[in-house]
Amino acid sequence: MITPVKDQEIPTQEYSHRKVRFICECENEFETSWSSFTTGKTRTCGSCKLFRWKKSRVIEYGRLKTAADPDEVKKLTQRLQWACDCGRTTEASLLSVMTGRVRSCGCLASAKKKPVEKAPERTAAEWMVEIPELLDRDLPESWSGGVNARLWFLCKCGNKYERKFNRFRTGVSTCKRCGIVPIARGDVVNGFIYDGNASEIDCSSAGRDWFVCLCGRREHVRVRNVAKGIQATCGRCGEMSPEDLDKKYGSLRLRVQPTFALKKHSDREVEFECDCGNTLKAAFRSVFNGATRSCGRCRDGIQSWYSSVREELRNATFPISKDDPLIGPLKPLDDVIGPSSPLRLICPLCSKAHSTKFRYVRAGEGLTCGCKSGQTSLAQHEIAEVIRSFGMEAKVEHEADGLRYDIFVPFANLLIEYHGLKWHSMSGARQRDRRKYRTAISGGYDFLCIYEDEWKGNRDRVVDLLKNRVGGNRPKPVRASACEVRMVTLEEADALYIRHHYIGPCKSRTGYGAFLDGRLLACISFKAPTRQSSHPWELVRMVSDPEFRVHGVWRRLVGAFLREHQPSSVVSFSDNRLFGGGVYEKIGFKHDGDITSDYCWVKGKKRHHKSGLRKPKGETRTETVIREAEGYRRMWDLGKKRWVLTPESFGLKV
Repeated sequence: MITPVKDQEIPTQEYSHRKVRFICECENEFETSWSSFTTGKTRTCGSCKLFRWKKSRVIEYGRLKTAADPDEVKKLTQRLQWACDCGRTTEASLLSVMTGRVRSCGCLASAKKKPVEKAPERTAAEWMVEIPELLDRDLPESWSGGVNARLWFLCKCGNKYERKFNRFRTGVSTCKRCGIVPIARGDVVNGFIYDGNASEIDCSSAGRDWFVCLCGRREHVRVRNVAKGIQATCGRCGEMSPEDLDKKYGSLRLRVQPTFALKKHSDREVEFECDCGNTLKAAFRSVFNGATRSCGRCRDGIQSWYSSVREELRNATFPISKDDPLIGPLKPLDDVIGPSSPLRLICPLCSKAHSTKFRYVRAGEGLTCGCKSGQTSLAQHEIAEVIRSFGMEAKVEHEADGLRYDIFVPFANLLIEYHGLKWHSMSGARQRDRRKYRTAISGGYDFLCIYEDEWKGNRDRVVDLLKNRVGGNRPKPVRASACEVRMVTLEEADALYIRHHYIGPCKSRTGYGAFLDGRLLACISFKAPTRQSSHPWELVRMVSDPEFRVHGVWRRLVGAFLREHQPSSVVSFSDNRLFGGGVYEKIGFKHDGDITSDYCWVKGKKRHHKSGLRKPKGETRTETVIREAEGYRRMWDLGKKRWVLTPESFGLKV
């Protein structure tokens, strides 16, 4: 995984060839084009293996051993001197030895080499059993299959032909006129209509002749491709006519007529212009088949207006005249009597009339009739605007693998789902949400899920989380060796968790922190497992100050805990809706299984933990029956992953 180095200008064009500096996971800094990063062509610096090899100091592979100093090796393709077990030396690149392509000086291959056996000689009578088409009877009494004699054969089509015997034994067993067949204009050959002047054609010929495709185009096609069925169409079937290209598809129309042939199912990206005035670059196939109906940013203009007058709308007094400039862009047809009275508006996007209530307008939920981005919510656009404020592209209602996701960040390859508490606690939501998560992960995307109450109640923490996930931070790099590692007090740890951790404080009295000039930059906390477990310790919190990036800090903090407390194992859990647990793998944790999705109770605009809503003792009804009768609905998460760390997996000697 590579990330762009901060404090440099990032190209705005996705396929720009401008050089940009990146930093790899192995901490190596290098330079490559921006397009190679956005298309996924470059995923590492190319020296990660070299970095790990220098760290491991391994100089012996199989029968080969090198005396070269690892610190002096500059690249994997560098050729080194290797001493073989047989006593000889050879020269080979480090990469070829590491991957096993070179395993010895050549002695290993020499030992396995088998002597070449000469083809056995057979009598003429023995050959005649296998060659019934042979016409020549003047054969030597004994000769092998590789003989260069020219003999006459009888083809299965009845023609006589001359061939060298060794060519016949390798498969040349027909004459050259087997494929010649009579033909007339109008004959159909594998989907093509012959339109030439010849009376016969050679089906094995590489020459071209005139054929008419079933779509009506007359093409000069290679004869053998038609005869053998290799080419079934002219290759331009489905090509769009100028009239079709001038049509409007949904809200989109081609910005300019293309100078190249464009087919209905082409993946080629072209520019479209939306009714709202925005431009969009998309595959023509997705627009033609209806998967993309608009630019996806039609609502941005009306959303910007709403953001600028939100407070005024909330503090407005009734009645409000339909000509009041406060709500002028919405074009109301009647005066606004009260917050819950019916209100008829003209949609600012499609100019159609629709009905709503003013209290929905104040909440940002009734700004359009739903014609464009009808399934999007106010929070989706707010989250997308936050990501765009980091200088990155954010697409609303993005389609991936046949499913639509709320937000997509191409720079981070991140799919974001916003879970409204009402809609995602209804029947069928659990299966739908898990399907979206699994599809995103199997498709190679990163995934993030944000709950409605988190966005509305703890927006600052969600913004910090988004910065970390999409690379919006510009942290100052700090070496872990420059920090002081020691135990932290409960007050010091919780103060950092309250400011920067997504969940908040944990009330753990066993924690370690990294300090720089007395300032706590990173903290990690442990305590006894909160559920029944065979592990004595659980890692419950870890967070760092977003202003700094301390390389290798988590291994130093975990190492300090392991050396002082000497636990047999440590367990931790990663929430699938927030991150995949990659940081645990880097520390040394091993994936120990998946935990199925769990639930909480939802009532109104708030989530409640299930532990506080268990059924009372002596109650015969189930918990579900009791709580649903009280107006609660059950909402499921996406499960967790369990991670286990032992001193051995961390690299400590027991």
